Amino acid sequence: ASRRRSLPPISRYAPGRWSDPSSSDENNASLVLRAELTGADGGTTSWLLAGDLEEEGARTLVRTAGPLVDVDVLKVSHHGARNGGTGIIDAADPRLAVVSVGRGNDYGHPHPSILAHLERSGVPLLRTDEHGGVALVQQERRLLAVPLR
Repeated sequence: ASRRRSLPPISRYAPGRWSDPSSSDENNASLVLRAELTGADGGTTSWLLAGDLEEEGARTLVRTAGPLVDVDVLKVSHHGARNGGTGIIDAADPRLAVVSVGRGNDYGHPHPSILAHLERSGVPLLRTDEHGGVALVQQERRLLAVPLR
């Protein structure tokens, strides 16, 4: 008969060593994912899903990941909040940006400064509050946005 070992509970913060996390600590600890997807035609599309990173976390990502941050599609960090900053947008230099955000949210996301930066940079933007759910599909080496309505 196999016996399962009982593991002690995992504590995220060592008592007496760190204080409770601030919201920026939690946001900067969010999952960031970079992917390269190959379509049926052999073309690849690179993606960066930037979680809820704030400026500090984004600077760390850009510094440590370097050229891996340069992608075709950027899911803008923290629902387009101002505290996500614009550095990650510049480093990613995306062909398309996506902001996942609820319509009429109480936080005012996405922030006008982020939207203006994307526009000045010439980056097309899809927003879930305006466009609803969208599937991004690679077809003949082009990226197409298909509404999910």
